[in-house]
Amino acid sequence: MCLRLAMCTSSSYHRRTMLMPTYKQQQGFTIVELLIVVVVIAILAAISVVAYTNIQNRTYDSAVESDVSAIIKKMEIAKMSLGHYPYTSTEFEDGFKFSKSAYDGANNNIYYIVDKDTDRYAIGLRSKSGRGYIINTGVMIRDAGPISAAKTAEPLGIDWGTSNDPINDPPRRAVLQGYVGNTTSWSSGWKWTN
Repeated sequence: MCLRLAMCTSSSYHRRTMLMPTYKQQQGFTIVELLIVVVVIAILAAISVVAYTNIQNRTYDSAVESDVSAIIKKMEIAKMSLGHYPYTSTEFEDGFKFSKSAYDGANNNIYYIVDKDTDRYAIGLRSKSGRGYIINTGVMIRDAGPISAAKTAEPLGIDWGTSNDPINDPPRRAVLQGYVGNTTSWSSGWKWTN
């Protein structure tokens, strides 16, 4: 009987353990582990945004530098056909084009000035990246700083403005602009920007 009782007890024990739910330790991530993953993903996203912006800015700068090379060549062709660098927008031959999407659209971004006395010109250009370029009669100055009308005229040693007395003191300069900030549009009278 004792043996049988032990078996009964033993079998009833097994029956009870099989019927009782067992609790396992849950497998999963803690809140700290999840936060670490989120922080790592945020850091990687920030790095990729900065890298993308730098690549985009280099693309803008490359397009402007390509324009500069073409402009220098076209200016020499214009001088050969006119006998001087262009004074007005109508004197520019067809083929002068800008990669408009590469230029800053927040303010005036392209300035052209020619000194009629010395037959020298300067062009100031501002890329979307913010980098400034100046062409001084065929020579490109990279990283010229913030581009403005006065900054563009500096290499020529003249002022951007026109004479107050055009009859007795005719203007020795001719000036044009690309994107005009106060009208928020590209200059319609300049062939380069049409």
